[in-house]
Amino acid sequence: MHSKVQLERLIVDVVHTLRDAHMQDALRAFNERVLSLDPEYLFDAPEGAEPHFKPMFELLLRELAELGTDTTLPLHDREIRATEAMHLAGF
Repeated sequence: MHSKVQLERLIVDVVHTLRDAHMQDALRAFNERVLSLDPEYLFDAPEGAEPHFKPMFELLLRELAELGTDTTLPLHDREIRATEAMHLAGF
C-alpha cells in the first residue's frame, strides 16, 4: 500500500519525466484525459484506510514513466504509445 505522499510523488514524477523527455503531446493528453478527472476515477479510498491508485491508473503511470525514459524508441513512437496506453487504460 502506498501513502498519499507516495501517490502524489509518482504523479509528479510522471509529469516531470514526460516534460523532460519532450513528450509534450503525451503530457497534454495526460493532463486532459487523466489528471482532469475527479479523484474517484483514479483512486480507491476505503474508509479508514490510506487511498491507493486504481489498478489501471497505476499501470498507466508506470507505463508512461517507462516510455518517458526509453531512449531506444524515437520520440514520435513514444508519443503514440503513450496515447495508446491512455486509451487502453480507459482514459
